[in-house]
Amino acid sequence: MPVTASDFTLSVLTEEKKCFGSAGCLVTISLSPTFDGMSATLEGRSFKVLYEIQGGEEPILDRFTMTGMRATIDESLSVRTASSDAVITAEVTQVIETTYGG
Repeated sequence: MPVTASDFTLSVLTEEKKCFGSAGCLVTISLSPTFDGMSATLEGRSFKVLYEIQGGEEPILDRFTMTGMRATIDESLSVRTASSDAVITAEVTQVIETTYGG
């Protein structure tokens, strides 16, 4: 059964926000991925999950790996925003099945 980008939800947690007046803010975030499909679909499979972070001055493209139900994702990321009102979102854009354990 194929696993697609729509099977994932990425929650954005704001850990820290440092603002510099008109120079904008530096926001430290972490991501929490949720697989919305049936967990049995992931058993014995491994995926590279590509995602895009929006809301900063530039979009950020990154990835995490998912082996079974375990996601391996970077601890935190820094995003530069134009203002303290910026809303940072993350969306899975592509899922690529990889060799198990690779």
